[in-house]
Amino acid sequence: MPPLDSSEAVHNHKRRGSEPDSEEETVEDNGSEQPSRKKTKMEHVDSFPSTLKHDVSSDSLFATRDLSEYRPGSIVRVTLKNFVTYDSITFTPGPHLNMIIGPNGTGKSTIVCAIALGLGGSTSLLGRAKDISDFVKTGKEKATIEIEIKSSNANRSPIKIKRQIKRASNASVWKINGENATHKEVLQKVAAFNIQVDNLCQFLPQDKVVEFAQMTPSELLRETQKAAGAPELSVWHDQLIEMKKKEMTSASRLREKKSHLANLEQRNNLLERDVLRFQQRQKILRQIQVLKTRILYVKYGPLKEAYNRTKAEARALKLEYEKLKESVVPEMNRLEELQALPQTLQAEKDKVSKEIRQKYAIMKQASKELEELEETADSYRNRMKARKKRAIQQRANIEDLKKEIALLEERVNQSAPPEVDLSGFTSQLQEINREIRKLSLDRTELQSQVSDIEREGRQLNEGINKARKGLANLDNVRTQRLERLRQQDPQTAKAYEWLEANRDRFEAAVYGPPLLELNVKNLRYADAIETLLGGSRGSDLKLFIFESKRDYEKFRDTVVSPQNLRISYVWLPELRLSTYQPPCSREQLREFGMDCFALDVLEGPEPILSALCERQNLHTIPLASRSDKTDPERIVASKLFKSWVIGDETYRYRSAAQYSSTAFAVTTRRMRRAEVLAGTVNLDEKQRLQKELDDKLKQLKENEMKIQGFADEINALRDKDEKLRAKKAKLNEKRKALSAERESFERSKVVLENKKQSLQRLESQPEEAQEELRTLQAQLARTLSKRCFLSEQYVEHSQRSFMLVGRRTELHLEQIQAMAELTAFEASCQARESEVVRMKQRLNDKTAENQQIKADATTLRDQINAAREELEEDELLQLEKELSEEMVPVEELERLQAQEEAKADSMYKTNPQVLREYERRKVEIENMCAEVEKDEEELTQAQTDMTKIKDKWAPALEELVKRISTEFDSAFRKIGCVGEVKIDKQEDFEAWGIDILVKFRDAEKLQKLTGQRQSGGERSVSTISYLMALQASARSPFRVVDEINQGMDPRNERLIHRQLVDVACQLNTPQYFLITPKLLPDLYYHERMKVLCINNGEWLPSKMSWQRYFANRK
Repeated sequence: MPPLDSSEAVHNHKRRGSEPDSEEETVEDNGSEQPSRKKTKMEHVDSFPSTLKHDVSSDSLFATRDLSEYRPGSIVRVTLKNFVTYDSITFTPGPHLNMIIGPNGTGKSTIVCAIALGLGGSTSLLGRAKDISDFVKTGKEKATIEIEIKSSNANRSPIKIKRQIKRASNASVWKINGENATHKEVLQKVAAFNIQVDNLCQFLPQDKVVEFAQMTPSELLRETQKAAGAPELSVWHDQLIEMKKKEMTSASRLREKKSHLANLEQRNNLLERDVLRFQQRQKILRQIQVLKTRILYVKYGPLKEAYNRTKAEARALKLEYEKLKESVVPEMNRLEELQALPQTLQAEKDKVSKEIRQKYAIMKQASKELEELEETADSYRNRMKARKKRAIQQRANIEDLKKEIALLEERVNQSAPPEVDLSGFTSQLQEINREIRKLSLDRTELQSQVSDIEREGRQLNEGINKARKGLANLDNVRTQRLERLRQQDPQTAKAYEWLEANRDRFEAAVYGPPLLELNVKNLRYADAIETLLGGSRGSDLKLFIFESKRDYEKFRDTVVSPQNLRISYVWLPELRLSTYQPPCSREQLREFGMDCFALDVLEGPEPILSALCERQNLHTIPLASRSDKTDPERIVASKLFKSWVIGDETYRYRSAAQYSSTAFAVTTRRMRRAEVLAGTVNLDEKQRLQKELDDKLKQLKENEMKIQGFADEINALRDKDEKLRAKKAKLNEKRKALSAERESFERSKVVLENKKQSLQRLESQPEEAQEELRTLQAQLARTLSKRCFLSEQYVEHSQRSFMLVGRRTELHLEQIQAMAELTAFEASCQARESEVVRMKQRLNDKTAENQQIKADATTLRDQINAAREELEEDELLQLEKELSEEMVPVEELERLQAQEEAKADSMYKTNPQVLREYERRKVEIENMCAEVEKDEEELTQAQTDMTKIKDKWAPALEELVKRISTEFDSAFRKIGCVGEVKIDKQEDFEAWGIDILVKFRDAEKLQKLTGQRQSGGERSVSTISYLMALQASARSPFRVVDEINQGMDPRNERLIHRQLVDVACQLNTPQYFLITPKLLPDLYYHERMKVLCINNGEWLPSKMSWQRYFANRK
């Protein structure tokens, strides 16, 4: 073996004692030459402990490196500080295959995490911690990831992407080539090199290895296109998916429109008979309208003639009136002259009258003064008479008072009525009032207590109903299972409740979840059935099963995708339970000591049972409740069954043909108790609810008895109150009767006292009458003297007035004569004037008659115009023709109208809304026809466009898959197996997928790679082979696979390793990272591969000679 070149460690290290919570780390680079097949040499080996703390001076270390073999985007250096288990580490991967090896727990997968997170990936891609702060080493506040990738420009330095993670804020700070950057900018920079850390075909972390085999065909297709296909493949695929969705939507919408159109046409066809009857009746009604209009025309003719006649008569009367009016003009002039003469005489008379009035004014003033003096004198006389009369009246009043006083004294002096003591009545009434108020308060208190009890009773009834409902629900096993589903899987329960409310929207039946539909005939097998179906939390018991693909897609697009529900649902068309036959007869089964098959103990809808047979092979799994009668050896030897259940254990048979044609393994597992299919009732809850129901019923009965007791008390109080009020009324009547006589006697005493006081006042007045009379006589004498003087002056003015009155009388006589003449002439003129007035009245009457006829004719004409507006053109022509013919009497027309109305009334009265609906729908049909035609054209164009893209995408995809399949099959044939990759073509482009078919044994057929069918080692072989098949076509600059060899048998691992080395170490292929915890001895290595070793220890020497190490090994 040629000697190996030694190299020194690239960093200094510290002892563990210097930092108790961390281990020491070392990184070493060593080169090696090309090994032979059996004697392997390593070109470059890096070795470092997993938790050592060290620093690296990177710029000088990598300044002289040759990066010519690295593809743009390849990783040339990784530096970590305080990241997970590492304090400080720097390593330089090679341009081809990089094998990172180290014991479990040393931090191999941490390197994978660092690459993913350092290139902008999310923590969700790793299947580990959720928060980015969880990747900071314990006890540290921040961590740093720095990754250098080769630039696309060979003359430029590598691109440095640095991510600093802060624990406190759970945030990251990004830098590109030392300058601050955003996460988006980092993603854009990484995407420019086609680095896809979220693509399992490029980046397969340890915790995601299992997910690769579980990828759906459509997901595998997408990831393969991204990883190995041309960029336009994914673009075309997305376009086809979107166009297919639009096409399906358009086709669905077109079908709905066509269905709606057919419905509209059918509905209008059903209405045609009603519409015809309606139109016939409308025709009769139109004829009635014509008759009504014709009748108006016939009535209008006489009115028009009468209007013209009265108009001519009024015009003639007006001419006659004007002539008569002109003939009385001379007489009117004479009348005016006669009417003026009395006015002239009146003016002169007014002048004389004015002077008379002046004299009269003077005389009136004098007369007034005389009258005042006379009144004053009369006043004095009257006062004297009144004084004398008062004296006489006063004496008479005194006598009358004395008589009245005598009578009252006689009445008062008689025996007085006895005193009435009313205090007893008052005290009794007050006591009764107190008792009434107390009764009222007691009754109010009782009614309040009754209200409280009734309110409590309503609450008790609500609790009783709730408890009864709870008991009913507990007795319902399906309700219990649904409630458990809500608690364990709210998303599946939500989808089921939506499905129950919308089953009418699906064209075929939809079944599931099975946990609600299945029933175990014999509960002894409930544990076995539930275990075989994955337990109460397994997906099979929560599965939705669709018979129609359109229903499946509708459910997915309407419920699952919009709400991001994580539920199980499948489309299993044309499943028949009869196709699932057991591997042997029941008689043969009993010979093995088994009771029955798992399918035999289940009841439920046939599609659900068929689906469970398809997924879990229930028709092939025998059950036995007891183990004492079974023969396990015969069961194994028969090779009829892959699984069976005996007692409380499940058995699984597995062939080990890869080791020996007769080798096999049987695994057992103890079953868990059934949680769902046992169908048990929560007895504690039932007892609690029953006790609560009994308590509330008892309390409700007690409350009813209390209310009855209170009701009796309230009635007793009411009776007592009525009796007290009756007693109070009687006391009031008795008190009133006793006090009436006494009150009359007391009033007489008061009147007597008042009369005595009045008599005393009259008798006590002084004798002043004589003095008053003397004073009045002196005042009367002075007034009479003044009156004599004024009388003399009055006589003088009276004589002058008499003369003036004479002149006025003469004028008055003349005026009377003129008025007499005027009256006589007016009488003569009045007859002529009356004749004129009568003529005027005749003219007015005739004019009024003419205007009334005009108004009637105008009203009728408006009615005619309104009626004509309602007539159609042909009806107007018919009307004109009939009016031009011989006039038909109104009575005949009205008779015809009555006949037509009777005919219309006898016909079925179709709702006018029917015709409006018919016409509206007719328009809608025309519009819908145009829309359907337009949609058909658009759909055809969309299908044409989709075909053009498909013609580009499908051949390119088939070519890519063909290359991958060739490489994949070649890799499988090198390990003695068969593999194939093919496209699963579906009508929906979103459902297109890639199926990986594998065959590991000669006796088998090609089977689809799934997450359940193959063993873990077989899945690992298939996964790494597929990834190697992508290598030649890969567009990504590097790929990462973490611990893919777990579960492989040694032979396959050795063969796969050789193929991986050959593929990954070819020139012009992407960089490759392979993470493994172990290696088989004497493996094949290539000079272009690089091995990075992670040591599980606290210390490594700072310098190490590999030559001396291998010499010692010899």
